[in-house]
Amino acid sequence: MHKKTSKVDITDCASKFGSVLSVRIWYGFGTAIVEMGAAVEARAMVEANRRDPVVIRGKNVEMNFGFPASEEQKFKEDPRNPAYVEKEVRRLLHFLVDRVEQKELKHASHLLRERHNGLKRSMDEQLSRSGKLFSDMCWDWVVSGGFCSRGEFCSFRHEMVPFCEVPSRYRWLTRKDTFSSSRESAIHKTAVNEILVRLSRTVQNKKMLILDGASCNSVRALSSSDQRSCKEEIFVPNNCTETYLKICGSNLCTVFHGSVRAFVDSVPSLRFGLVYLDYCCTLAAGRRRVEKSPIADLFTMFSYGQFDPSGCILCVCLADPEDRDKKSSRSAQKSRHLTKQQKEQQTSASSSGSSDDSSDDDRSSDQDWGQAQGTLHWSAERVALWRDGRACHEASGEIRELKVHGLVSN
Repeated sequence: MHKKTSKVDITDCASKFGSVLSVRIWYGFGTAIVEMGAAVEARAMVEANRRDPVVIRGKNVEMNFGFPASEEQKFKEDPRNPAYVEKEVRRLLHFLVDRVEQKELKHASHLLRERHNGLKRSMDEQLSRSGKLFSDMCWDWVVSGGFCSRGEFCSFRHEMVPFCEVPSRYRWLTRKDTFSSSRESAIHKTAVNEILVRLSRTVQNKKMLILDGASCNSVRALSSSDQRSCKEEIFVPNNCTETYLKICGSNLCTVFHGSVRAFVDSVPSLRFGLVYLDYCCTLAAGRRRVEKSPIADLFTMFSYGQFDPSGCILCVCLADPEDRDKKSSRSAQKSRHLTKQQKEQQTSASSSGSSDDSSDDDRSSDQDWGQAQGTLHWSAERVALWRDGRACHEASGEIRELKVHGLVSN
């Protein structure tokens, strides 16, 4: 049966032999069931098709005589059957609810897109009014931290500018938030907030820089712990428009639409007594995108001197690179490759009676590289601090020094 065969085509073909009660088509199987008014009419149609096959839309149709439906089968789809009526009502209700939800989600997505584009336009208009919207700048070189694929053949200027002066289309700005609310209320995040509340009482400067989510759990915990902490003293940057609007609606802090790097560049002279950066990436992230790099954020803040010398708390939460490798598809490919290598090495070792030491050197170098990338790690039990020019962390109530390579000089 042709895939474009309709009920009208089958009805016109079968009506020549008698009355057609119903036609049902299963396009996936290329099959249709025609219910005739009488068994004699159905047999006549089948016999006629055997002598002269019916052609519908250029394809021959094979007909077979079936048995009539039993009374029990007819009653299953009878409107007088309460079970059938309940089933159809439930199906239609689910269909209507899904349609309404889809319509509401589509409308909300449209409004969010308009709001996101409006915020980006306002950024560009503000840069244009201030005369900082440069047209001869190589923005690829700026956002990548000094890398341009065109190299010396690039006709634009290779100069670093503050990220708050970068046009919106080159900045790291997203529309929807991919971080679930359930992860914001995790146990380890609650433990980190409790430690920060206790430590924040030991500093005099009450200005805070917090990287928080839409629920503002960290902001709520820190703002309620001290009477002197107000909205103007808590700064929360967020590059996601959806989360940015929700944080603005909470009216608990001063929100900045952009990344941590863009906010730091916009207030280079501001000093903080507490900095809590809850990243969703590893320390080595953002190699080709400066705004996504935790190392670049910390290096910029240290170079600006934004940590109050009288006392400042620095807490950085990072993702474990080993967990990320396990979840990534590249890790699966690498493990299969290593398994294949190990089998080949075992085969060669059994045949020659000696093993190749180069594989061990490669694995040790991979481990060293992983340790170098994950030099800085914190969790709920280990919260990194910055106080009196030293990097330290707290574990079980003890303060111990933590050497941070590349960030803190001895």
